[in-house]
Amino acid sequence: MFRSILVAVDSSHAAHNAVRRAGLLAAHFQARLILLQVLEPTRLTRRYGLFAATVKADSLVTRAQLTLARLAAEVARDHDVHVTAVVRMGDALEQVFQLVAEADLLVIGAKTRNPFHDGVFGTRTQRLLQRSRKPVLVVKAPATAAYAQVLVPTDFSACGEASLRLAMGMVSDASVDVFHALSTHRETKMRAAQVPADAILRYVASSREKCLRRLAAMASRAGSQEVQCSVGHGDPLVLCLERQKAVAADLIVMGKEGQGLVAAGSSLLGSVVREVVAKARCDVLAIPRLALAQLDEAPSVPRPPVQIEAQAVRKDENWIRRTAAPLGADCH
Repeated sequence: MFRSILVAVDSSHAAHNAVRRAGLLAAHFQARLILLQVLEPTRLTRRYGLFAATVKADSLVTRAQLTLARLAAEVARDHDVHVTAVVRMGDALEQVFQLVAEADLLVIGAKTRNPFHDGVFGTRTQRLLQRSRKPVLVVKAPATAAYAQVLVPTDFSACGEASLRLAMGMVSDASVDVFHALSTHRETKMRAAQVPADAILRYVASSREKCLRRLAAMASRAGSQEVQCSVGHGDPLVLCLERQKAVAADLIVMGKEGQGLVAAGSSLLGSVVREVVAKARCDVLAIPRLALAQLDEAPSVPRPPVQIEAQAVRKDENWIRRTAAPLGADCH
């Protein structure tokens, strides 16, 4: 599945977590691991002056090469994988995109810079997610062991089933939970049309059962692991984060439709994937639709038993409904 993994490295603790997680994945897939550190010349120029920066840059490159080589040797020893250390000068994002073109997975550590700058232009993580044509794994937690619980939110789009198969291929012994947030859009219209309450409740129950059957069918086609299916009702972002906490997922795998260049202010636009990456307390793997066709290999193995669970948040025997943009289409 992943034959080559690229990790963006700097001196931060977040990057250290990313390297450790990438090492575990490289060992799992027997993949080649590339550690990339980019030194930006503009920062050197501002700090040291134009001519002093040239001399300083050579020193920093040499120091970075030695440090990265030691880290590569440590990861290779701990995980028994082939590791390459690369240090480049230039714009960090552009250098990452040049090198990731030859890789199957990009791994980055989650961190933020200046809140005002991030709010207007977006964090580097957001820009990488929006522009990348390859899967991006955003590492948030220290990597001490393989993933144990994986959550796969799906909207029944074309990439939903492929995302599930990819998630199952990433882990050996982890439990997988596939989840759908049922939209409240049609229910809201029914209430506005003064449809009787019991008819609305029957419609919601029918929609939930239909979604559960679709999830069960998807899970049965996907692979050999035990898969749990659940359906929530309301805001997809809120329910996804709640489900992550409920099942103690340490990885969320999400398909991402489309990609493009980032313009100033684009990070202000809504995106469920971006919001999950920003707010989830666990690692998040975002997979562009175009990358799924290359990575998706459905295993020909016996179908597993599928557990079905209707995830309901109740209060006084009534559903708590949160109005927001749906994660996907209604099941009807």
